Order: sequence, then C-alpha cells, then structure tokens
Amino acid sequence: MARNNNQKSFRGTGFYFGVVVVLVALVAIVVLAAQNTQPVTVEFLQYELRYPLIAVLLATIGGTIVVDELVGFIWRRRRRSVLRDRAALKEYRDQADDEAKAAKQQAEEEARAAKQAAKDEKAAAKAAKKGGALPAAKPEEPEAPSGEVNPIDHPEVDDLPVGK
Repeated sequence: MARNNNQKSFRGTGFYFGVVVVLVALVAIVVLAAQNTQPVTVEFLQYELRYPLIAVLLATIGGTIVVDELVGFIWRRRRRSVLRDRAALKEYRDQADDEAKAAKQQAEEEARAAKQAAKDEKAAAKAAKKGGALPAAKPEEPEAPSGEVNPIDHPEVDDLPVGK
C-alpha cells in the first residue's frame, strides 16, 4: 500500500481523538444553551444583574479558563527562570572546575620544576665538592632574523641597486 507523501499523518498524535472531544463539547454547549435560557439574578456587591443562565455559566467557565491560563503562564515562566538559573550555575561550576584543574596542573608543573631545580643544585653542589665539573650546557643558537638579510653572509646583496 503506497502512501501519498503530501498526505499528513496524524497517527499517534491524538489529533482525531481531540477533534472528537471538541465536537462533543460543542454539541453539549449548544444543547445546554438551548435548554437554559431562563433569566437568573446575579448579585455582586451592590449590583444586581439579570442574565440568561447559559450566559452566566459560559462567563464562569471562560473566567475559570482565563485564570487557569494566567496561573499556568506565571508558573511556566518561573520554572523556565529556575531552569535557566540552574543551567547558568552548572556552567559557572564547570568553568570553575576547569580553572581549578588548570591551576592544579600548573602547581604540579611548578612543583616538578622546583624539584628538578633542587635536584640539579644538589648535583652541582656534589660535583663542586668532588672538584669535578658538570657537563657544559649546550649553548642556545641565536634565532634567525625575521626577513632581514645579513650582507656579511650574502655578499651578492651589495651588488643590488638601491632604491629611493
């Protein structure tokens, strides 16, 4: 059975069930409205109003839905804020952990270097006591100049014409 790629599939989303529930609710509201048209008196503080019963019921249901949505909105906003703060706190903690690890590694390297320096000093002191000399350290080679040509090393440079 080949399915058309342009046709939308709502399987597993509860779409059809939701449509059925909404249609049944709408039919129930229409029946309720048709059967409850008698006027009722609503008293609020010093006011006394007369409305059909269905209008009072729908206003009560609508007001309840509005209050529920407002409370839900406020709750979700606070929850998102808490989750954002929690994520930021985790990020700061991870950053602090990384910095602590880097500081610990640096301290360990400095400790190793200090230990090696102490070992070298001890060896030098021991060699000095015996009258021996430590092997000479290999001299560092000078760095190559950056783009400059030494005319002593390259006599052909003297033959080049000099520009203004």
